[in-house]
Amino acid sequence: MRFNKVTWSIAEVYYLEKHKTLPVSQLTIALSKSKAAVSKKLKEIEGGKVSSSIPTKNKVSFIGKRPDCDNLFFRSGWEADVYRWMRLQKKRGLSICPGRIPVRIEYEPTTFSFAPFGVLKGTVSYTPDFKVTFTDGSYYWIEIKGQLKRVDGTKIRRFKKYYPEEFKKLAYITGSDKTKAGNFFRTVGAVHGWAFNELKKEWRDKIPGWETR
Repeated sequence: MRFNKVTWSIAEVYYLEKHKTLPVSQLTIALSKSKAAVSKKLKEIEGGKVSSSIPTKNKVSFIGKRPDCDNLFFRSGWEADVYRWMRLQKKRGLSICPGRIPVRIEYEPTTFSFAPFGVLKGTVSYTPDFKVTFTDGSYYWIEIKGQLKRVDGTKIRRFKKYYPEEFKKLAYITGSDKTKAGNFFRTVGAVHGWAFNELKKEWRDKIPGWETR
């Protein structure tokens, strides 16, 4: 019997590197790969021999590290540009929303597992894009969504259900309030929202390295 070769995207390898301390059983569900494939890749990571494969024909990928963004890894130009904007506001001591000045910006620092609540199949966890801590010690989880897929909606609803106190700190950035994603976040009761199109209009010619046009 001939088996199909297991391929790994850059994003999947990065996820595995960042969450390698999680149980293999949980990683297999999150990545939709076999236990053997995950275990093999973990050994490669530990041995410093990480390899990945991602189709690139007729596609433009914005996944990767940005030297001008403290060499952080991002999954999209939107994420990188939002980081550039928040970092500038932090440096200037200016607010990103009324009364809230950022002092710490973290990319994907926390994964909220739904497994302790009995969710063991399908959408079993949620990782917000950013955690931004403000001068008063409060913080926001910030989710960036250009397009809202069904699985994204499931993640947010389960986050609200199983982590209600953390959900109260969830903010979002979508193209505009008129998009499907913007309407979704308003409907579920996210605490604050920004329109990426407005941020881009104001900052793309003011912040060096801004990617999206």
